[in-house]
Amino acid sequence: MTRYVIVGAGLWGSSISYHLARRLLKTQSTSAATITILCATSPCSGSTSQSAGMIISKPPPSPLSNLIQSTVKDIKKFKENSGFVETGTVHLHPPSSSSSSSSSSSSSSSSYKKIAPFLADVCGDYTFLTEGDGYVDPTILAGTYLSSAKKQASTNPRSLTFSLMQNSVVEKIETTAAYDSSDSSSASSSSVSGVTLADERFIPADAIIDATGVFAGALASVTLPFVAVRSHYFNCYHPNEALFPHDMPGVLIPHVGAYFRGSRGGNFLLGVQEKISKTLANDEFRHLDYETLSDLVNGMDDGSEQLIERYEQISELVPEFDEARIVSHHSGLSTYTPDGNYVIGEGKPNLKGYFVASGCCGSGVSSAGGVGEFVANMVCGETSHLAKKFDPARFGKTDFQGEEFKSMCVAARSSKLGKIIN
Repeated sequence: MTRYVIVGAGLWGSSISYHLARRLLKTQSTSAATITILCATSPCSGSTSQSAGMIISKPPPSPLSNLIQSTVKDIKKFKENSGFVETGTVHLHPPSSSSSSSSSSSSSSSSYKKIAPFLADVCGDYTFLTEGDGYVDPTILAGTYLSSAKKQASTNPRSLTFSLMQNSVVEKIETTAAYDSSDSSSASSSSVSGVTLADERFIPADAIIDATGVFAGALASVTLPFVAVRSHYFNCYHPNEALFPHDMPGVLIPHVGAYFRGSRGGNFLLGVQEKISKTLANDEFRHLDYETLSDLVNGMDDGSEQLIERYEQISELVPEFDEARIVSHHSGLSTYTPDGNYVIGEGKPNLKGYFVASGCCGSGVSSAGGVGEFVANMVCGETSHLAKKFDPARFGKTDFQGEEFKSMCVAARSSKLGKIIN
């Protein structure tokens, strides 16, 4: 029997459990397996719940494109149980110096006013629409991944056992030493044997997948190549619900550093990107629990400075924003890398069976299905051309706590809007 333990029941951990269950049931012949997913409190109580959940279904070509397409396939498979709302996306770009007068673009403006009546007429000069995009409630999608994994196991109990353990805080990864045959006096490496929980229970494991988001690597006392970067958005209300329906198209405004998407009951979300995002180095928060970390992040500021700075530009493009009011401000931490690629692979040299899946770069919801499939294949021994791009060791001997590395991660965040947004 092979025992898999996934630490973290956010969207990535949930997707990994589902795709690992599918993979095992497809490939196993006689040996059985167990999948145990552990969460410190309840599923999706961390960063997943703070995500805006926008999905750009056909992003520009990148190492992440195929992962996003896998998520789109999962959403279509789960249908209404995915929590997905298809809206399309309106992309606004600044008009070129050679753009024609507004009268010559009246037909374009008119067509966009039909699907996005809240946009100013001038937007027709530099607007295009992509279909198939939308947004998802990531907690609903994660719940469907978990329930589907459980269902697969229940229909094949002899081959696979699945369990979700809530309120299970992992205290320590347990290991067994491996010795070089030529020198039995010193261990050359070690392998995972399981995890010990805070209540002293022991969960045996042959493979441990660390999907704890910003906390990834802490269990194995390893510093991974990412920086925790603050993302935030405002929940807004407009009295005219017909202007801002829940299925209104998403609106990306890269040159302003802002985006809109629909919500429920006349509400909509407004995301405002910071020019220099607030960050936390790993050693600043890894000793904290998530509730304390959330208080720290929310206490940074209320986002009003960034909103005031862009208010005039936003109102010019969306005049009705003047009549809206801010209901609440939401912020959370994403993990960013300098190259915009994820941190997925063997998490620590000379520790066999320990894998990490982090460094979501703000696109964790969009790529959740592909990440789940990629990790499931990886822990089962299948190689991928993406392995080198996601390799946690790809940056070599770099000071991941240093200001230079942090600045590179912040720059990656600043260039993100208009590519893939969560």
